[in-house]
Amino acid sequence: MKRLHRRHVHYAMITGGIVLLLSAGLYGLVSGRAYFSTESVVATVESIKSFGLLTPAIIFAMILLPYAIPFFPVPAQFVEIAVGLIFGFWPGLFVAWASQMATAAITFAISDKLEHVVAKKIATSPTLKFFHNFLHRHGALAVFSLRATMSSPLNVSYLAGFSDMRPIPFLLATGFGVIPEVTLFVYVGTLIAARVELSIIMIFAIVLGLTYLPTLVVMLYWGKRR
Repeated sequence: MKRLHRRHVHYAMITGGIVLLLSAGLYGLVSGRAYFSTESVVATVESIKSFGLLTPAIIFAMILLPYAIPFFPVPAQFVEIAVGLIFGFWPGLFVAWASQMATAAITFAISDKLEHVVAKKIATSPTLKFFHNFLHRHGALAVFSLRATMSSPLNVSYLAGFSDMRPIPFLLATGFGVIPEVTLFVYVGTLIAARVELSIIMIFAIVLGLTYLPTLVVMLYWGKRR
């Protein structure tokens, strides 16, 4: 057991160091570039607002696509920051939360269509297999924890649908679980609207580190149980 514990600590230190180095490297690489600046976010906001009454629908589509399509180039969190800029905190929180819920319902509903794709990924990836087993064993509680910590490497809705979870518990867990994420990024948007000086890429680097740690703790705990 002691040897197993040392191995986990060793892996944790190496992986944690890699994450910190990648975050620092990413910040150093792009911190001076215009498309990661506050002005870039404001320009995106102006583009979204130009759709007028269709703005909420455009926001929903921009949040849906990153979750529905793996490796989509525009992260949903970037859109949630723009939502805070456009609507302010409380209205923006509702718009982002509702978009997240609709996105979760849609991707959960179509998970059956992607069964073979997801099954192949799970079979070839130990990490995805871990998260799939975690969802299968703990159900809605697992959905809540993964949503709240933003720690799943794949859309939780796909994994939950593939594990035969019931829609109502899934949606309830999602509704409460996405609150920390939308609150954080919408609030960042309101800070930008208030002309508070922020480095967008540094925010993403910090969030990356914070959301990585719960994943590490869960996986180490799972390895210890085994």
